[in-house]
Amino acid sequence: MGKDLNNAMDSTEGDNQYDEAAKRILGNKEVLSHILTNTVDEYKEMKPEDVIPLIEGDPYISVIPAEPGLTNAEKIVNGERIVGFNTENSERYEGLIRFDVIFYILTKDGKNKIIINVEAQRNENTSYPLLNRAIFYDCRVIASQKEREFSKSNYQDIKRTYSIWICMNTGENCMNHIHLVNDNIIGDHHWKGDIDIFNLIMIGVNDSCVPEADESKFYRFLCALFADPEKVPLQEKKDILNQEYNVWTPEIRKEVETMCNLSESIAERAEIKGFDKGFIKGEINGTIKTLVDLVKDNLLSIAEASKRANMTEEEFKKYLS
Repeated sequence: MGKDLNNAMDSTEGDNQYDEAAKRILGNKEVLSHILTNTVDEYKEMKPEDVIPLIEGDPYISVIPAEPGLTNAEKIVNGERIVGFNTENSERYEGLIRFDVIFYILTKDGKNKIIINVEAQRNENTSYPLLNRAIFYDCRVIASQKEREFSKSNYQDIKRTYSIWICMNTGENCMNHIHLVNDNIIGDHHWKGDIDIFNLIMIGVNDSCVPEADESKFYRFLCALFADPEKVPLQEKKDILNQEYNVWTPEIRKEVETMCNLSESIAERAEIKGFDKGFIKGEINGTIKTLVDLVKDNLLSIAEASKRANMTEEEFKKYLS
């Protein structure tokens, strides 16, 4: 039991380290600039290097709580009340869900800001519908603007939001823009307001192979960053990111290498764990077979055999049939 617990803890720790490395890659401005120019209409006609200066400050990586009531924090600066993102010690909110990456970015004209949230998923197979979670996150980004971006009833100051979800291992390359639409049911009355406030970008990546350079540059970029090193070796990742996208910075190199090493370690542990389980199962089956043979040859009683097999007599008798 102790060995199994240690293996589980090692596996969990490895998974967590992998996820944190992926988040740090997504929080890198060079990486974000490529994501934004392929997903957000505002920046699609821009070069990635021209988007970087529009990103305000350093993106918040896995520190801002997504929980209602905890996303914002109030402080007093020079006697003035200021409400901003909650960046308090993360240990205080241990166990709560947090945004992977969240940041502000200026629009092309520099007159407005958009709030961007980027999330990473290793696969779509979760115990809940992933889209529902994405909707919740973007709603939280919008709702948390109260008192931070606007106060009282000044809803006209709500900023546009994008929650961008990158999901690997989906079996196909796909992208969906989920947003509000206005269906006129009766009449054609125009309601004042901005229905482009809410935006979800759901990206699925087939990481079983890297697309050719002239086939899909964006998915080639994502595979080079996140695909399993068994499918895309580290040297190939380096060549693609360095030669084609010019983003092989020391920071990105460190995190990509970390994920590659962790992927290999996790795979090795899974293989060893599977071997251990099979070995143990074989040992148990072999022991029971031996006890059954002894009982059938009248060399051992059912009571003694079941005791040695650590089961009841009724359970052991099933193996005699």
